[in-house]
Order: sequence, then C-alpha cells, then structure tokens
Amino acid sequence: MAIKIDKIKIVNSGPLIDFDYEIPSLTLIYGKNERGKTTIVENLIKSVFDIDKETSRDLRARSFSGGAKVIISGFDNKNNLEFSPDYKQKIDDILIQKDNTLPKSLFRLLYIKGAESGIDGAGVTKSRIKELLSRQDVYRRVKSQIPNETGYTSLENGIITGNKQGANKTHLDTSHELGNLKSLSEKYYQSPIRLEIQRFEYQKSNIEKEKQELIKAKRYYAFKLKQEIDKLRNEIVYISQDDLYMLSQKISEYEKVKQECFNLQKEIEGYKDLDYLIDWLEISKKIYNENRNKQKRGLATFLLLLSLVALLAVGVSIFVFPFLAQVIVTATGFVSLSIFTILWFLNRKGKIDLESNELMKIREDFYKKFNRELNSEADFDTEKESLKRQIEKNNYIKKDYEDKAFQIKGLKIEIDNLFNNLGIDVTEDLWKETLRNLKIKRGSLEKNLSEIQQEFSSLNIKENDFRRDPANTEFSQNELDEIDNKIRVMEEAIQSKNNDWVSLKDKLSDYIGSTLNLSDEEISERIEAKILEYKNEISKNLSLMIAGHCVKDVLEEFIKEEDSEIEEIINDKSITDLIYKFTKRYNKIRFDGEELVLNDGDGRSFKLSELSTGAREQVLLALRVGIARKLTGENSLFFILDDAFQYSDWERRDYLIEETKALVEEGWQVLYLTMDDDIKSRFQKICGKKLKTINLQE
Repeated sequence: MAIKIDKIKIVNSGPLIDFDYEIPSLTLIYGKNERGKTTIVENLIKSVFDIDKETSRDLRARSFSGGAKVIISGFDNKNNLEFSPDYKQKIDDILIQKDNTLPKSLFRLLYIKGAESGIDGAGVTKSRIKELLSRQDVYRRVKSQIPNETGYTSLENGIITGNKQGANKTHLDTSHELGNLKSLSEKYYQSPIRLEIQRFEYQKSNIEKEKQELIKAKRYYAFKLKQEIDKLRNEIVYISQDDLYMLSQKISEYEKVKQECFNLQKEIEGYKDLDYLIDWLEISKKIYNENRNKQKRGLATFLLLLSLVALLAVGVSIFVFPFLAQVIVTATGFVSLSIFTILWFLNRKGKIDLESNELMKIREDFYKKFNRELNSEADFDTEKESLKRQIEKNNYIKKDYEDKAFQIKGLKIEIDNLFNNLGIDVTEDLWKETLRNLKIKRGSLEKNLSEIQQEFSSLNIKENDFRRDPANTEFSQNELDEIDNKIRVMEEAIQSKNNDWVSLKDKLSDYIGSTLNLSDEEISERIEAKILEYKNEISKNLSLMIAGHCVKDVLEEFIKEEDSEIEEIINDKSITDLIYKFTKRYNKIRFDGEELVLNDGDGRSFKLSELSTGAREQVLLALRVGIARKLTGENSLFFILDDAFQYSDWERRDYLIEETKALVEEGWQVLYLTMDDDIKSRFQKICGKKLKTINLQE
C-alpha cells in the first residue's frame, strides 16, 4: 500500500491567491521569504495530521481564512480522500485503525523541519522515540486504573502487608469480623447431633441442586455429541474415499507422464541441429567434388609434363651417347615409373598436399561434426542417410511429446476439478501435500466419530430428552456418581440423628440480626450468608489489591523490556546503515538516560545535543526515515521536508539528496520546500526528470 498526496489546493490564504498543483512522488516547492512556503506547510499539516495543542499553537500565526484541500490516495477502498483544516477526520485516524503499531501522531514522524533539534522540536529523547515505537499511551491508561493501595501496601508470597487505610483497612476489619463469626458459629454447631443434621440437610439440598444441574448438563452434553456426530459424518461424506483414491491415481499418472514428457524433450533437444548438418553435407559434398576434380586434373598435367621431359632426356642421351642407348632408355623408364607410382600412392593416401584450403577445411569440419575422417564422397552420403534416419526418429519423438503434453493438460484439468469438488483451490506444487493432509483429516475424522459414538451410546439419552440450552456446569459421570453416593450417605445420617440442641442465638444476633422466632435452618442460612458476605468483601478487597500489584509489576517489567527492545530497534542495521550514509561517520546509537548518544567507527561517543546543526539534521532525517520504514513495513507514506537540508554542508547535501531520491524509488513520496538556491539546483541536477519543481517566484 502506497499512500501519497495527489494534489494540494490553497485559495486566498496568506500570500497565496490560487495554489493548485498535482504532487508527484518527488516534488520541490521553491520560493523566497513571504512567497507562501510557510502557508503551504501549515495548511498541509492542519489538513492532514491530528496535531496536539502545542503544535497547533505554533501554527497560530498563519491565517486559515481561505480554503485548503489536500487529496490523498492509496487507501484500501481505492478511493481518493479529501482533507481540510476544518475536517475532523485526519490521516492518523484512518491509518491507526488499520495498523495500531503506528505512533499516535504521524506528524512528528513525517514532517521534518530544518534546524530541528528533535522529532517534535523539543529534543530527541528516549521518551520521544518511545512515543513513536512503543505503546506508552496504553501503559499510561493502564497505570491510571491501578488502585491507590499499591502505593502504601506490598505483596509478598501472595500476602498483602502495609498501612491500615483505605481498602487494606476494610480488608483487615472484615477479616477480623469473619474470624469472630466463624468462632461463634463453631460454638453454635457444637451440639453434635443437631449440628450434623442441619449441616447434612443443607449440604444435601445443595448437592441435589448440583445433581439436577449435572442431569441438565448430561442432556445438553448428549445433544452436543449428537450434533458433533452429524457434523463429522457430513465432513467424512464430503471428503469422499473415492475422490481421494482418484486424486492419488491421477497425481501419480500426472507425475509419470510429466517425467516421460521431460525425457522426450531432452531427446528432442539432442536432435535440434540435424537439418543444419544435412544442409552442410550437401554443400560440402559439392565443394569436395569440385576440388577433387581439380586435384585430379592437376596431377594428370604434372605426369604428362614429366613424361615429355623423360622422352626428351632419352632422345638427347641417345644422340650424345649412342652406345648407352639401351641402358639410358631402361633407366629413364624405371625412374619415371617409380615417380608416377610414388605420386599416385601418396595422393591416394592423402600424403601430398595438393588439396586447396577449402577442401582441408571441409575435412576438418567433417571430423569435428562426425568424429571420423573424410575419405571419399561416399562418406557424405553415409552420414546424410544416418541424419535422415535420426530426423525420422525425432519426428516420432516430437509426436509422442505432443501427445503426452496434451495428456498432461487433461490430467491437470481432472486433478484441479477433483480438488475443486472438495472445495480446495491448490497449486500443482502443493497437490501431494494437500492430498496427504486430506487423507490424514479423513482418518482423524473417522477416529473421532468412532470415539464420540461410543461416548454418546454410554449416556443412554434419547433424542426426545435432549436439552438444547447450555447448562450452568460441565457434565461429569464420575461427579454424578459421587453425588448419588453422598446423598445416600447423608440421608442415612439424617435418619439416625434427631436430638434437641442449644444454640447461641443471642450472641449470633449481633452478626445475623435477631434470631427470635427463627428456625435452625434460617439461622444457619443467615450465618452462611453472612460468612459468604464477609468472604466476598474480603475477596473483593484482596483481589483488588493483589491485581493492582500484579498489573503494576507486569507493567513495570514491560516498560523495562521495552527500553531494551527500542534500543535494539534503533540499532537495526537498516537504521544504522542509513545514519552512516547520511553522516559518513556515525554507525551506532544508544541512550544515556534520556539523551541520545552516537558512536563513530573509532568507538568515540558524541551526544546529539553536542553535534552541529547540520549533523543533527542528518542524524534526525536518517532516524526518522529508518523508523518510518520499520513501522510501515512494506507500506509507504510521504515525507514533508521543510528545508531539512539547510544546515548541512555542501558535500553532505548531495548525499542527502541521493538518499531522498533512493527513498522515492522505494515507493515513498517526498515533498521538499526550500528557499535555498543551492539546494534547488542540486535537486534538479541529481534527480533530473524525476523531480517536479514548483516555483513560487513565478
């Protein structure tokens, strides 16, 4: 989700008569003093953010007599929303409803003003950062509900000790009164027979009530079991065994055919150059024949010349040396025949380099392509026939591959339909896992059904006796058996005891009121009721104080743990890397009390308050950007930078603008307002066409 400001329209406010601009992802508004920059900022802040009273007073100087509207897009409903200073709804309200991890005030996070010393202008402290990263407002609300008694009492091993005041005084006084009443009631019940009779009758009455509740619970439990049985049967029928078997078969067949198709594809790829090789053979054969014919003609011409030279030599020799004519003729013939034979044999064996470069290249290529020597024209035809057979085989393989590819599509449709029949939309990579889970689920359902059916049968409750409204207790057969046994024991005890007894009614009257004309049962009920009243009062006060201490301890532990977690968050690599990029020096952050301290690469520490204004600007911008990224995750918002780089040195300005550009490329929106010509020029140079400049001077 990318939430961005689409448009700002301000009419007749301050020096602005009609400011109406669309705001792209990276926008720079430039103007000197009294040109309307502050008017734009304050209208924008009051329109968009839910600002506190202190910030509102800071904006009091500008008149909002005109009209301002801000159009923002990117919300879940895909509709652009309009915001105005007069509208109660702000962007904070909308976003916090969707993500309660965001800070209560987005203004402090997304608005950055030059020369600020802190996230809210009052100094970067642990408390200020915790307002962005923690739930301090929740902790404050919880703390306000903790009883005051936690301030003057303590809880040790479950026992409250402390000053006798407030709820603790009430608790101690009531405990004392309860002790006195219990002591008197014990004496009242000392007359053994009547005491036991009353106690048994009272307990019997309560137990019989419990029994009736258990019977109701049993009838309701039977009804719930029957519902569960029907539900399990429906679920088992829905996950058909036939469908599971068919799915298993189809998936296995699909994987088998897919593997066969893959193997065929690899074979086809092995035949991809066959047509090229046939063309090469035909062309090379033609060139080979032409060169071989030229070679033969060249050899014949050479032998003819050799013969003529030999005849000439013989004629001259005979003329000069007639007495050696026979020897010369014989020798000349022998030498000529030998030379001819040697040349013919070497040519046949390829030992004479009479071939052209082109023919030698054909021989080399032939060997590389077919891994054999080219000896004659027939070798071309042999390899060509072999390639034709391979092409024919490849055509069969292609046909087989197409058939199997078609079969795969059909199987996939069948498998998807089977899963759809089960109400499941699943991708191919999860078929087997989903099928396995379905089988496990069906097995579990069948096992549960069997167990529940057995339990239902053991209850022996007919459907006409079902109770469809929940009872006040959970059913337990063991508990029901125990209650029946207790009732039998009590009835036997009551029947064996029926003597008179003397009570302590007068002494009890101070606690339970007048006992005159009250039966023993009424007196007993009053005693039990008063004891219960005292116990409830004690439990109420004690619970209140114990709960207060527990909540207080837990809250303090949460706050303590959160301090450590927040320091880990701000030292997250994504934040510290960003601070180093912006400052080229600091790479770690820690807290010293409420003060923010930065460490450089040499291990030296510097308090933020001791840094230059420009360095503070760089740290604060990096910290806010890092925290904003951390809080919003994959979502992105917008930053309003009010001359945020004004106090940075010129070299750092380029780094800051480069990082701003990178932030926009990540999906964030940046609106930068400046009166600085240098900053404007650097933005235009670094960001180029990605930057929209609105010049208030024009």
